[in-house]
Amino acid sequence: MVVEIIDVVRDGHTACAAFYGHPGVFSLVPRMAIERARDEGFAATMSPGISAEDCLFADLLVDPADSGLITYEATDYLINKRVVDPTTGLVLWQIGKLAVFEPGDRTSSSEAKRALVGKLAEHYPTGHRVVLYEAATLPGEPPAITELALNDLPAESTHAGHTLYIPPAEPARADPRFRSYRP
Repeated sequence: MVVEIIDVVRDGHTACAAFYGHPGVFSLVPRMAIERARDEGFAATMSPGISAEDCLFADLLVDPADSGLITYEATDYLINKRVVDPTTGLVLWQIGKLAVFEPGDRTSSSEAKRALVGKLAEHYPTGHRVVLYEAATLPGEPPAITELALNDLPAESTHAGHTLYIPPAEPARADPRFRSYRP
């Protein structure tokens, strides 16, 4: 795809490529094409699109200004030491591709999801309500929203388009050093 885009530019034409969602999120081709075009001396820019995160905010009525928001790709969160704060929302992208490393594998296993639940249980009660979410991909189509207990996640069928949203499990704790700044 990168070569196709760049060949059009090399032939002296203006190229425009459209991608699902935001072209800079979970999409390597747009970044690679822009970098290659710039390396070859061509002007190249990326325009923002409506992302799955924007849809999540609207569909689930989540405002990151309320309690903050932390986001990770699900496998990255599972295999690396990542910061989690149960007083803020947590988004885990591509939950359906959790621990999928082979191109032929399509969905994450229940075993990988159990491992994820075990790791999340260090910060959240296993009965904490979470949302398995998938943004609509066509106009007029509804999003897929499934609310469930965290410990029920391994039994849920998931695919690459699914995102896991975990709302705050407890209120934020004020830092007494800055109490004078509170209204």
